[in-house]
Amino acid sequence: MNSLRKNISKWFEISSERIKIQRLYLGLAFCSFVLASVVSLANGDLGRIILMITVASSVIFLLNAIIWTLGEALISNFITAKTPTKRKK
Repeated sequence: MNSLRKNISKWFEISSERIKIQRLYLGLAFCSFVLASVVSLANGDLGRIILMITVASSVIFLLNAIIWTLGEALISNFITAKTPTKRKK
């Protein structure tokens, strides 16, 4: 139990906010998929509704990954101040 607490506190200290939110979306997708699988055995309609939550969180995860990757590329290529090189005459 103590090692679990250490791992969780280490995760909160090291990971950035972006990584935490991405892991939250993946965790939500996985847990809702498992829940939808179990619930669909008893109630098919409710299982489909929960499966829609899984699909929505997966789409949000993919869109966030694409947007952050494009944002990082734009920041690193265009927005950061590049030092001009001097030409020798």
